[in-house]
Formats: sequence, structure tokens, C-alpha cells
Amino acid sequence: MSGSRHPAPIDTDLSEDTPDQPVQPLELAVRVVIPCFNRTNDLERLLFDLRNQKFASEIPVDLRILVVDNASSDPITLDESETEFRVGVLRLEENLGGSGGFNAGLAWWLENEPTAPSALRREVFYWLLDSDARLATDALHELLHTAVIAPEAVVVGSALAYPIDQSEHDQLTPMPKGAEVQSRIFELGGRVSRVTGEYMQPDPARDVKRGVPVAVEYVAACSMLVRHWGIQQAGLMPDVFLNGDDVEWCIRLARVSGGSILATPASVAFHPAPDRMRLLDRAYASRNAFTVLESLRLGSAVRRRRAVREICRSVTQTLIGRDDLASMHLAGLGMAAFGPRSGRAPDEFTQYERPQPMHTLVDAVADALRDIDDKPDPVVVHLDLDLPMDVRDAMVAALNERGVITSDVQPKPSLGLFLRRAFLGPDSDIAIISARSRAAGWLCAHTMFGVSTVGWNRTDIGRLNRLVRCAWVLVLGLLISIKLWIFGPRGRVHRPPSPARHGQRPTISTIVLSYNRPDALMHTVRAMQDELDFAQGDELHIVDNASDQATRDVLREIESWNEPGIHIQLLPRNLAIGGFNRGVRAAHGDLLFILDDDAIPAHGVLDKARKLLAERTELAAVTLLPVHPRTGQREWPAALRLNKPTDQWPFMGCGNLVRHAAWRRVGGYEKTFFLYRNDTDLALKLLALSCGPGATPGSGVYMNPHWTVIHNSKATRRKSSRWFETATRNWFWVCRRHGKGVWMYVALVFGWLWAHKLAGLYPKQHAHVQAGVQAGMRRPPPLPPGVDNSGMPIRRLLWVRFATLITQIPRKRDPAPKPHRHRKKRKKKSPDGDMRAKSGRKKRTSSSKAKSKRQGSGTPDSKKKLRAASAHADKSSSFRKPSKTRTDMGT
Repeated sequence: MSGSRHPAPIDTDLSEDTPDQPVQPLELAVRVVIPCFNRTNDLERLLFDLRNQKFASEIPVDLRILVVDNASSDPITLDESETEFRVGVLRLEENLGGSGGFNAGLAWWLENEPTAPSALRREVFYWLLDSDARLATDALHELLHTAVIAPEAVVVGSALAYPIDQSEHDQLTPMPKGAEVQSRIFELGGRVSRVTGEYMQPDPARDVKRGVPVAVEYVAACSMLVRHWGIQQAGLMPDVFLNGDDVEWCIRLARVSGGSILATPASVAFHPAPDRMRLLDRAYASRNAFTVLESLRLGSAVRRRRAVREICRSVTQTLIGRDDLASMHLAGLGMAAFGPRSGRAPDEFTQYERPQPMHTLVDAVADALRDIDDKPDPVVVHLDLDLPMDVRDAMVAALNERGVITSDVQPKPSLGLFLRRAFLGPDSDIAIISARSRAAGWLCAHTMFGVSTVGWNRTDIGRLNRLVRCAWVLVLGLLISIKLWIFGPRGRVHRPPSPARHGQRPTISTIVLSYNRPDALMHTVRAMQDELDFAQGDELHIVDNASDQATRDVLREIESWNEPGIHIQLLPRNLAIGGFNRGVRAAHGDLLFILDDDAIPAHGVLDKARKLLAERTELAAVTLLPVHPRTGQREWPAALRLNKPTDQWPFMGCGNLVRHAAWRRVGGYEKTFFLYRNDTDLALKLLALSCGPGATPGSGVYMNPHWTVIHNSKATRRKSSRWFETATRNWFWVCRRHGKGVWMYVALVFGWLWAHKLAGLYPKQHAHVQAGVQAGMRRPPPLPPGVDNSGMPIRRLLWVRFATLITQIPRKRDPAPKPHRHRKKRKKKSPDGDMRAKSGRKKRTSSSKAKSKRQGSGTPDSKKKLRAASAHADKSSSFRKPSKTRTDMGT
């Protein structure tokens, strides 16, 4: 069967209409990474939750934990019980922030814990956790359950819920299950606004009620489960220290690997509300937002709007006297525009006034009242404070007990109210407002206490001072935003690649599609046994497209070998190129070798291609040049012009080595093509990944004219009627899928004329071409998500093809110069002139014969040398004779 790791029985019936069944792994390996900086108490609670995780799955889970000590003041140590629970500590020499801590832990696992060969069916995940998070008892079970039933998901994240207070307990107690705390969930993944560039987190109540995983653009790294193959393809987190690293990483993981991002409400992690961390993060949030926009490939208009929003935040903080927070917003914009964009920000950009504890607020307000000479006004308390209602009521009661008169105000933002305060001054002496700087708090009092969930800060403001400061902030922010709008961010953000594991060797899954060629199939299988190493995890999948009995007999013979690396799939009907997609579903190798049953790679070429893809992560595929075994003719005339390899080859043929992740990313072969042009469409999809702004790894198609695959195909000068109709239709679809603007119409006309040229003098074939044109004008299948239609690949294809046609035009040779003949001098006649002329001719004839004899020009050996020299001259000349056989455009 398609999901089996052993050869399927010959009588197995695999229908195309059968829904895909995910291949169940035999073991789930989970590697946990927890960065920690001076939070040993929080870490102790999190490790307690990890020890109490419950699993109800029959699949065994191998759980190991790595704590990354981010240069804490006191080094983190573990007791013996935690060590027995497979917990280790990795201490860093300096604080690298959240992204640096996660990257250090992931790199350690990737380098020191190599995954087993793919034949063991061992799925490896990496679970990223914040040290101040708490976990429901079934959090990991629900994450793994979602990952198993959704094998296309590269990231699965937990829902975030408000913490549960366990201060009344004397000792740690297990957290409840996720289903018991659904009402406390406040975040279930998020998306990035394409208008403002802000991180949008909609109300999760509706999705929580449905109880199914939700497709999102990012999930918080507070509890994030990532697949091993996604990290291998996309690399590690961006080195941005704090804030937005998980957003950019999720977007890059989805784009590069082709997988999806899911958030499941069944898995719950308890975490403080995000407002708790909005002090130190302000500079990083302002800077790193443009890294996210760059990853999404959004343009200058979104950058401008995002910069304006940061300027507005800076102005509003200035109006309530928080110049320290206002400067952090501008500092973030400045780092995005001028650098540094990676790593830790300079200390002067992240300095702010620390908030005071909430229990000291009453005394601070009373002291402020005593400083007022005249009779003070009642203390204004805004009702929109970011505090629980019981905490706010207790604060007001404590003030009243101290004799402080309070006045509750429901703030309503008004432009007229702000202008009145700007001209006439604040309305009251003391006000307790929200630290989030809402419009109703601007210039509302001479002394303001900004309250948040982490404490309070006091600011004493003056009207003119605030207005002048706001004007300066506005001008400086606009200058920086203009630079970001026009020129974009400066430099690049460091995105570390996935480190290579010790002794890693990419495994290859070869997919051979068979149809009624039993002898060729047996020859190909024998050859691939020598090229593949089944003991190291290589695989050979044979997919039979409902062949005749002779091919079935060959497959039975292959099955009788009991080779553990050979797997057979039998399809009930001919799916054409769809058979390759069926074979890939059961493959587990890092690389996919797509091979026809009548093709054999040249000896040693496959290992060279494997090594190249292991070294060059920016390449998505290596295509081999098809060569006929008897005639030596190359199927791609354009390759005759190449004298060196290229990374932007727009054709593919009967032997292609493609990264498994890249295949998933572009969706493999488009099965609606059925036959013809599918290889060209695949090559253009891979090239489309590298042509847009911010090109990503794994997008180039490499072709070396010396790396060949022997293709024993039947060379015919005339094409079939099916070819003229199907190939023409598919060419129109290729142009419409990958073309853009005038180049799309140029490609359409070029393909139409070329098809009529190949039809020749046969009206029936011309009719099939027109039928293909009519079918091609219907709506083509859409490109998969993440593949942009930039128009560049089709221009590359046309350039290669047109240049080939130009070089195939015969050129006239310059006529060979005629040998110079000396004119004979006429002599005057004399009585004996005739006799002298005759004797002179005889002498010249005898002398020329003697000279020719000395040079050996008349001997057989001399003629052979002359012919050899002539042949060498023709071979070394730059002129090449055009091929007499007709070829189609790269198929």
C-alpha cells in the first residue's frame, strides 16, 4: 500500500479517488528548548508541568529537554530527579535574548542528536517553550495529535490562556486539562495586516467553540511545535533578540517548506497577558516589524503606514510625559532605517524608567497631594485602567481611607478637549490613567500616574514643554519614515541556516514510473540498485500505471527479491504523471529522484548531485541532461550552447533530483496536465521561488551539461495527435500560469507557431493544434500558495529557447579561396620555338611530379592525414551544424 514501508502485494488496488492516509510514524521524538534568564522559579514550575504530561496515544514519545541558560546571574543547576527526567542545561556566555536562546538550543539538538535514517519512520519535533509558561496536562498530546493527522503542518501552536493563581497551594499541583479552561483563552495564533503591518489577533471565542485547529500565519513561541524537516529547509529563527522573531520565523517556515501553520485550541499554555512585556520590547517591536514586512514581501506603502503608527505611539507617550518610552519607538525606527537590524540593541536605546509596585501607589498619591499648596482638586481616576475590576476597586477604597477624594471618570477621546487642554492647560491636579496612553489622558493633569499590569509610573508635565517635545518627535519620526518609505530598511537581518549534523548524508527516494516497458524497467531497477545505498536509508519506489501482464510479471520478480529498500505501488488505472505524486506520498527521503522507467543516470552522477545539494542549500533541484544511448543526441538543443553549469535552468526531463521540501512547497507535478510540459511547469515553479524580492533558499534549478541521464526513448520525427493537442494545451497553461504582461502573449504566440511548424503538411495535426489552443484558453489550474507569478521564469525560458533557434539557423560558409595560378609568359616565336616549348613543358611536368613525390601527397597515408586535419579543423571551429531532428520546447 502507499503508506506501507514494505513492498505492496501485487494484487493491491490503490484508487486515485481514495483519500490520502497519513503515514503513521513508529516513534515520535520531541526535543524541548527552554531559554531562561533569571527565572528559576518559573522554570521549576514549567519542568513540573512537563513531568506531568499525559499521553493517550499508542505511538511512543521520546521526550528530552534542554534548558538554555541565557547568562543568568546565578547559573542554573538541576537536581538529580530532573537529570533522570532527561533534562540538560546549556549555559551561554552572554544573554542572546529569546531568539538567540532558542537558536542555541535548536543548533545543539541538530548537531548532537542526529535523526535516525528515514527507514525507521521516526518523526522528530522541536517544542519551543517560554520559561514563564505553564502547561495543561494534555498540551503535548494535543499538539502531537494535530501534527500526526495534519502531516502538511510544519508548525503547530498552543492556545494561550490567562494564568491560574495557585498561590494558596503550599506545593505545586498539576494544571487542568485544556478542555477545562477554554474560557480563559485569549490568543489562538494570529495574522499580519496587509494594510498597516500590525500583528492581528482576533477574538478566539468562535474558533475555541468549534474545537478544531485553525490555519494562521504565526503562533507564539510560548508553546510552538516545529517539524524537523521545516527547520532543515528554512533555517533557524532570525537573530532579532526579542519580539517578532516567532512571527517572521513562522512566515518563513510556511513559505520555504510549503507547509501550513496551525493553532489548536485543545492544547493550552498559560502565559501572562502580552501587555506585561510591552516596556523593554518597544524598541525591538518597532525595529523588527520591518523584518516581518520584508519576509512577507510587502511594499513601500505598508512600510510607510507602519512607520507612521510608530510615530503616533511615540507622540502619545510624549503627551503623558513618558519620554523614555517615546524615545524607544523612535530608536526602533532608527535601527530599522540605519542599523543594526540584528542582535541586541545598544543599551542607550532600551533604557526606561522601571515601574513601581502597585501596593505603593496609595502612598505615592498621598505624597503628591501634600506637595500641592492650594486646595487640591479631587483625584481623577479613569475607569479604563488595565486592571481587574476588584484590584481597581481596592485601590480606590484604600485612597478613600487615607482621606483622598476621588472622582471616577469615563474617558471619552475628543479632539476639542485636547485642543482646550493644549491652549488652557490641564483640567486637574492629579489623575490616575492607563499607561497605554489613550487619547483621554493626554495633558489631563499636572501630575499623572500611569498604571499597568506590572506597576505604576509618575510623570509631572508642563503644557508648553510637552507641545514642543511633541513637535520635535514628529519631525524626527517623519524624517526616518521617509527614509524607510523610499529606500527601505538598511542591511539584512541575520537568519542562521540549519546547522549540519555530524555524519549527515541526505537520503534519496527514487520514484520510478512504469508503464508497459518490462525490459527497460528491469534494466533501470538493476542499475539503481548499484546507485542507491538502502542500508543508509535510500529508497526505490516503483509506481505502475496499470501496465500489462508482462510488466506485472517483472514486478512480481522484483518483489521476490525481498529488498528492504524497494517498494511497489500498483495503480488500478493510468494516472500518467499523477503516478509520480502517488509515489512521493510514500517516500521519506530528504531528496526525491524522479526517474522514467527507460532512463538510467550516468554512473556516479547521482552521488555528485547529492553532494551538491548537501553543500548548496540555496538550490532546490538538480536536473540531468537526457542523452540517447545509441545516437548520443541531446534532447535539449539549448544545452549545446552551455560550457559551464547554470543555476537557472528552465527545463526538466526524465531524471530530476528535487528536495523533498521543495517538492511539497510547489505541489509537485500538476496532475491536470496528465502528460507533456509537466516537467517545464515544475522547473518554472521552482525558479519562481528565486525571482521575487527576498529570494529564499531552495529555489534554483541546477544543470551541468556533463551530468547526463541515459534516456532510451524512441526517437520519432512525427508527433502523435495526442501530443499536438495535449502539449499545446499545456503550453498555453504554462504561459498563463507563469507569464506576465507582454511576455505571456509572446510565449503564447511562439508556442502556437512552433506547434504548427511541427505539424508540417498534415491538416489533421493542425486541427489538433487548434483544439489544444481552445482547451488552453480555459482557466488554467492555479499556482500553489507561496509561488509568485513574477514573469521572470517564462522570460528565462523564452531567452534560452530563442537563443537556441538562432544558433540553429544555418550559416553560409565563406567560399574557399582558389589557388593562385601563375600566368605563363608567352615567348616570341622562333624557328625552333615549338621544340623549346615542348621540352619546357616536359621539364616542368617532371619536376612537379618529383616535388609531389617528395612531399608524399599522393600516398594513402598522406590522404588520411589530410582528412584527419580537416576533421579536426571542423571540430575546433565555433560553427555547429543544426540538429536534423525536430525537438519540442524542453519536453
